[in-house]
Amino acid sequence: MKSRRLARIFLIAALFIVSYFTWQRLKHEDQKKTPEIAEPHKTPPLIPSQNYPGPILPPSQKGDETISAPPLQRGSRAFYGVLPEGIKNINDLPMANKPSKEWKSNLNQHLKKIGGTKLQSAEITPQESYIIPDGNAGRYVERVIIRIRSNEGEYTSFFAEVDSQSGYVLKSWGAAIQEKTRSHR
Repeated sequence: MKSRRLARIFLIAALFIVSYFTWQRLKHEDQKKTPEIAEPHKTPPLIPSQNYPGPILPPSQKGDETISAPPLQRGSRAFYGVLPEGIKNINDLPMANKPSKEWKSNLNQHLKKIGGTKLQSAEITPQESYIIPDGNAGRYVERVIIRIRSNEGEYTSFFAEVDSQSGYVLKSWGAAIQEKTRSHR
């Protein structure tokens, strides 16, 4: 019985010793495989050239020089997009429309026509005026928020890109979710 107990103790001790040395060997092999990471201040500075503008900095060290250039301007409106081929200056870009003061009233009339008798109110809030590419020309547009309320108390709101001349909705996006107003008790 004592010999069995002694054999068990010896076996457990041998198992611990073997597992400890195996763990050490694997740890040492992992350290050899893992490349050393240089400290940020120890990396040699890169020499700027034509193909390489300068050293790559981590986001925390980037300054204002990494902010993208402002969009092209035509008057007070920004141009978002790519100029058509052959046009190098935004002022040479032919325009498909002209800004009009009636775009907002045209849009409001269109919304009332679509809403019919169920429409209680339509609120249009201008956000930004800008220019977008439209084929080989540019188009003056307005970004607006449209809030619509029905006679039953439901309302919705969404963003829209509207033609600055006609008030025609070119694109809409955002959550157009029908919701009911809460009645206060």
